[in-house]
Amino acid sequence: MNETDRISTGIDGLDQTLDCLRPGDNVTWQMESIGDYAFYNWTSLKSVVIPEGVINIGDFVFTKCTAIESISLPKSITNIGYSALSGTPIKIAELPNITHIASGAFSDCTSLESISFGNAITYIGEKAFAGCTALTSATFADIERTWYGYMENGE
Repeated sequence: MNETDRISTGIDGLDQTLDCLRPGDNVTWQMESIGDYAFYNWTSLKSVVIPEGVINIGDFVFTKCTAIESISLPKSITNIGYSALSGTPIKIAELPNITHIASGAFSDCTSLESISFGNAITYIGEKAFAGCTALTSATFADIERTWYGYMENGE
């Protein structure tokens, strides 16, 4: 690899690790949060397994990752940012500890069939599930809250 192809993060040790990655590699990271735009437009990313312990997925994290074939979310997630999973092929989302789902978080996830929430949910943003044409089941724990605008036409 020549010098112009190298990634520079400024973090000791991480640069050498990233230099060893190649398109199509599966990567596992130990962390609690995935920052905004972390994988934005990473067109060679094919498989995503977010490990237990991650509680936050930032804004636009997987937006424009057009090659993703599978994605798995842990039950530890409490926050999903703006358009974080937009357009990904996720089929089922079980989010027992989720408290906040930002606007457009799952928009255009055309493979999403069902989603379930625990009783900690306090916010679902506008059009969070807009364009989720396969979504047939949304299960809420025994809670009493009013939601509006989380699907395209407020349905």
